[in-house]
Amino acid sequence: MLQRGPGGTVILSLALVLGLVLAPALSLSGCLPANPPEAAGSGGTGGAGVAGPAPADPLGRDPSEGRELGPWDDWVVEFQNGQRFRYSVNLMDQGQITRGWYDLAFSDAGGGRIRVDYAGNLGVSVSGSFVSSPSNVDWRSGMRDNPLACAMLLGLVITPTVTLDLVGLSWDVGASWAIGEGQEAMSFTLTGKRAYGGITGAVVEWTTRGATSVFCVNPNVPLALHVKLVTDDRNHVEYILAECGGF
Repeated sequence: MLQRGPGGTVILSLALVLGLVLAPALSLSGCLPANPPEAAGSGGTGGAGVAGPAPADPLGRDPSEGRELGPWDDWVVEFQNGQRFRYSVNLMDQGQITRGWYDLAFSDAGGGRIRVDYAGNLGVSVSGSFVSSPSNVDWRSGMRDNPLACAMLLGLVITPTVTLDLVGLSWDVGASWAIGEGQEAMSFTLTGKRAYGGITGAVVEWTTRGATSVFCVNPNVPLALHVKLVTDDRNHVEYILAECGGF
């Protein structure tokens, strides 16, 4: 899961490498069919025990329609028993769009550990489960036997939300900051609030290497509400929270 502290810049570099190249990497590696179907809402029941959601609006809803879930003081990085997340996923590779979904559900595995059930479809179906620490979910090890499922998820779980904590950002609209230099330079601007899946979060634009991505986060939720990682105008991957539970 997302970590804060001295290792934050390392995690951010990983986000840049894995997140921004996720869309073309999936296609170029042959993981997706040459002419993938419109998969959103079509893919049966998987490891998390639910079908995919209907396509969600990437613009979200008015913030008054969501819950802020208490004060925005500290980041919550621990998953809880009963939490579940359903995302619509949009993948654009060289201008071609594949629509799909990803579902995550968390349950008590005993001994202070959490069971993670996952299922998704992005041209191909994936599903499975693993057990991990609730405060430091090891997605790669847990999905080592299902690398496609892990690749489909990385753009969501490795997001730049950690930067908000690192720089001590206020939640004021218009707040902006920058990190890095040269090719690694990144700038961020908090542009407002939107609601996704019934939860309100802060919307942040993230610009690097001439491309502007966007994410929406609530510090009381251990996953982003919306992430759109953009390489250029023909390549991006997007996760939109359609439904959630356990909050």
